[in-house]
Amino acid sequence: DLSSSNRVDGALLARLEQQWLNLLERRTRIQRTLGCTCLVLASMKSQRVIQRLLDLALESSYDDSFLGTLALKRLGAPEAITTELIKRARHSSDDDYEGPKRNIAKVIKELQNARVVNLVFDEWRALASDDPIRQRFEDLLGSLDRSLLNEELHRIRSDTADVTRSADADRALAESISWEDNAGFPSRSE
Repeated sequence: DLSSSNRVDGALLARLEQQWLNLLERRTRIQRTLGCTCLVLASMKSQRVIQRLLDLALESSYDDSFLGTLALKRLGAPEAITTELIKRARHSSDDDYEGPKRNIAKVIKELQNARVVNLVFDEWRALASDDPIRQRFEDLLGSLDRSLLNEELHRIRSDTADVTRSADADRALAESISWEDNAGFPSRSE
C-alpha cells in the first residue's frame, strides 16, 4: 500500500498516480488494465482516481465498464465511490444519466454493504417525493440485494431516535418491492 507508506515521497506518489491514470486513457485494453491494476495495488483512493475509475466503469463498452467496475470493487473504498456515484446521479441531466444508469446500478451492486444502503437511502429520503431525481435513487436501492436492503431498512426503522427517518424507512420498505422491477437495471440474479 504505497498511499499509506511514509517512506515514499508525496511528489513521487503524485507522479505515479498521474502516470497510472494516464494509462487509463490509452487505446489498448492492456494499458488500461495495467493502469487499473497499479492504482488498486497501490491503494490509490484519491477523489480523482475514484472519478476516473468511475468514468471507465460507466463507459458503454462492456470491456471498459467491466474493467472499471472490477477496479472499483477491489479498491476497497465503497463509501467514497458511492458518494461520487450519488453526486453523478443527483446532478446529471436526464440525457447524461440515461446511458450509464445500468452501469451505475452494477457498480452499486458490486459495492453494496450496510453503509452503501444508508448513503443511498439518505439521499432518497432527502428528495421530495415528487422530485424526478428521486426515481434514480429508487432504482439504485432496487438494484441492491433485497435481503441486505430489507435488513438495513428494518435496522434503521428500529434503531433510530429520529421519528422521520424511521417513518421514511417504513415507507421505503413498503415501496421497495416496486423498485426492483424498474426497466433497464440488472436483476438481482445478474
